[in-house]
Amino acid sequence: MTNEQILTKAIEKVDIDELNLILKIWGIEALICRKDYYSIIFSHDFAKSFWGEEEIYLIESSIKNSKAGSFIAWRYYQHKMLDEVQEGKDPIKYLKKFI
Repeated sequence: MTNEQILTKAIEKVDIDELNLILKIWGIEALICRKDYYSIIFSHDFAKSFWGEEEIYLIESSIKNSKAGSFIAWRYYQHKMLDEVQEGKDPIKYLKKFI
């Protein structure tokens, strides 16, 4: 799947009128080329609509430590996507996991 296809499917999954308007004006290719999609996929409105606002319960463990807790879905996954960017990874590839 190309970045354009992933981003298109992610935007189709959310129900935000202004995103549809942005797509009509700019087109997905322009967003990808200019990396304007960062302001979209890291917006709270996008994250709330894409991942939801329900509470999720997670247990993370590693050799050094373990932690458990409850999180609001969109905040948790958006934070994880930001971690990927800080590691030099493409956030669109992270979105692909949820399409």
